[in-house]
Amino acid sequence: MKEKLGEVEQQFQTLFKFAPMGMALIDREGVLIQSNPTFQALLGSTEKEVQSLSFTELTYPDDQSENVRLFQEMVAGSLTHFCRENRYVRKDGGLIWGHVTVNTVCDADGVSQYAIATLHPISENEQPQLDLQDAYVQLTQQVTEQSLELVHLKTLLQQEIIERKKAQEALNVRQEFLQTLVNLYPETVFAKGSFAVVTDATTLEAMESELQQTKEQLRAVLDAVPGFVCWVNSNGQYLGVNQYMADTFNLPPDVLVGQELNCLGNSPEFAQFMTQFLVDSAQTGHREIKAQVNGLIRDYLIVAQKYHQDSLAVAVGIDITQRKQAEVQIQASLQEKEVLLQEIHHRVKNNLQVISSLLDLQSQQIEEPAMLEVFRESQNRVKSMALIHEKLYQSQNFTKINFDEYVKSLTNYLFKAYELNADNIALEVCMDEVKLNIDTAIPCGLIINELVSNALKHAFPNNRTGTVRLAMNSDSDNHFTLLIEDDGVGFPATWELKTARSLGIQIVHVLVKQIKGKIDLDRNKGSKFRVSFSEVNPYNHNPKTSESKTINC
Repeated sequence: MKEKLGEVEQQFQTLFKFAPMGMALIDREGVLIQSNPTFQALLGSTEKEVQSLSFTELTYPDDQSENVRLFQEMVAGSLTHFCRENRYVRKDGGLIWGHVTVNTVCDADGVSQYAIATLHPISENEQPQLDLQDAYVQLTQQVTEQSLELVHLKTLLQQEIIERKKAQEALNVRQEFLQTLVNLYPETVFAKGSFAVVTDATTLEAMESELQQTKEQLRAVLDAVPGFVCWVNSNGQYLGVNQYMADTFNLPPDVLVGQELNCLGNSPEFAQFMTQFLVDSAQTGHREIKAQVNGLIRDYLIVAQKYHQDSLAVAVGIDITQRKQAEVQIQASLQEKEVLLQEIHHRVKNNLQVISSLLDLQSQQIEEPAMLEVFRESQNRVKSMALIHEKLYQSQNFTKINFDEYVKSLTNYLFKAYELNADNIALEVCMDEVKLNIDTAIPCGLIINELVSNALKHAFPNNRTGTVRLAMNSDSDNHFTLLIEDDGVGFPATWELKTARSLGIQIVHVLVKQIKGKIDLDRNKGSKFRVSFSEVNPYNHNPKTSESKTINC
């Protein structure tokens, strides 16, 4: 009986661990007690990190209340399951859209014990992907239902073992009692052992009957699985198959028993995989294979698990043909969007360069130095933003920019724009290899533009020599520190950073607030600006609460 329970446990764990969708077990309080690798990968976390978290903590705040209400109704017994499309928060702060199905698991008395949740990722912005994966979601639901049946069967078997242990203990007590009577009255009928024999036979018959019923229940569950299920021995021979596999090839299930794995001749890959798996030391294995079914080539995900001292193995095959076709279409769609995004960056860069050229042409008609300086500063700001889009256009990654390369290009441009003598003012750039998203890179680039321009204009009067230094580093928590310093004449003693009225410094304050950072000034040996900030998370942007003054492009 324990071996049968072990086989059921192993089959359930195989379905759970290698399921192609995220799965998790949740207790009555909504806390995760177990999750499979697919679930952990979707959330970008390890098993230890999601362990003991509540399902609510992983859900986007706007989606939590409805989930809590449905889960409470399910625990109370008014619901057996529910399905929703929610947003979930990954470890890195990103969001994923997912289709979640939660089912309650009850004991023999119908009391809810815990729930099993399946999570299938979907895209918030790509409705075509949803259409392509409808069939996959239906398959997920079917696998989930069968997994729940296996879990329920496991619970019933555990209760049955407990009851049989109690019956065995009672039987032992009765046998001890009878043995005592025999010892006391050796000449009586008790000495013949007839009562004890009848009791053992009755108990054994009942146990065999219940075992046969359990086998039939397990067989019914396996036959209902919408995929191939087979169990094989160490010689590479079928010990049995489920009804789904037999019906697919129009054969009675018993015909395949004792046959070699390649007897159907439809998938050499499957026979090769299982043969190698049986001789390897690994307890589990999986592989995507191709198989010919009813004249068509189909894609299958095969998951195998050993049991019975590694002498036997069970394999489950799920048809993933539609998922593979969907992946190909989605990949083509992504490539199309990448081309479109690249073109957008290219056009934004060109438009900003047109604006810069117009400012340059207009400045040639201006003779007043102060007004000419205003035009040049505006032109530099536009150029700093255009450089961002130019770097993104040239990059393979449209979400992140190599910030150290960008800073070098920007500072070189500023030195040329102000027509400085390289022998008088030196430039030193010491940057870690930092990649920032566009929501952070543009404000940081404008901050550098303002502070470096200020140093080049005011820190070195009368051909004074000196150095402008830029540095940037980050810590393990993705907190960044930007340093912009010079060894020039410094600011007047009465000048205060917080109360400065110049346009450039006001722009810097707005930009620092935009990236939720802070800025301070060290006046020793010239000036040293220190800007501390974290990368802006575009998913957390809330238009209702954001600052009214934002600079973006």
